[in-house]
Amino acid sequence: MCPERQRDLPAERPAGGFERSSTTPNISRAVIVEPHLAVRAVLEYLLAREGYTVEARGEAPFAVPGPALLLVAAEDGSGLYVFESRNAAETLEGLPLDAQTSPEALSGVTGIQAFVPKPFGAGDVLRVMRAVSGFDGRKRMRSRTA
Repeated sequence: MCPERQRDLPAERPAGGFERSSTTPNISRAVIVEPHLAVRAVLEYLLAREGYTVEARGEAPFAVPGPALLLVAAEDGSGLYVFESRNAAETLEGLPLDAQTSPEALSGVTGIQAFVPKPFGAGDVLRVMRAVSGFDGRKRMRSRTA
């Protein structure tokens, strides 16, 4: 990129979505349940760069009790569920998640829940993870008026 063009970009704009988030996550711990080692390693790396302490395994339950952002692979391999829990160990006891089960049916799930279908890229997961972890249910959405 030429130097003149680079100066036109806002300083806070993340390059490709991989820069560390400027906001501190509400929950500082993330738990990943993903059977594929390569996917699990990339997710662990991305979350660590975002400031999370990460626990990752191929299957559940294994988490230490307490609040956490959870990234859980769908049982059928179709994607990744992303949601927050007040107690990760208790929530993971309700697994597996499949087409008939949603995160809201599990114990302790709070805030919004999202599903990232495969194939997904690292940027896709980061955007969803940031939306889920940045959601504050105490704030009301402002209606847009044209």
